[in-house]
Amino acid sequence: MIPRALFETIGGFNPAYERCLEDVELNLMCIKNQKINYWVGNAVCYHFESQTRQDKGMITRNDYETLVRFLENNQAIV
Repeated sequence: MIPRALFETIGGFNPAYERCLEDVELNLMCIKNQKINYWVGNAVCYHFESQTRQDKGMITRNDYETLVRFLENNQAIV
């Protein structure tokens, strides 16, 4: 959960992703913009990745390569 203003400042979800990982990049963009990511060890969350998608395949090569490029260009945050 992030404020809408921050989401828009960061540029929202990267449309270059086909199926997934845009949320990972968004999180890393928050870190890059000096935002604190909180971790709550006893929280419970069910994430049914790809369960509601028509195509339930694995991560696409494009999505993987897009995230790799992002990480290569932003090594300071990883």
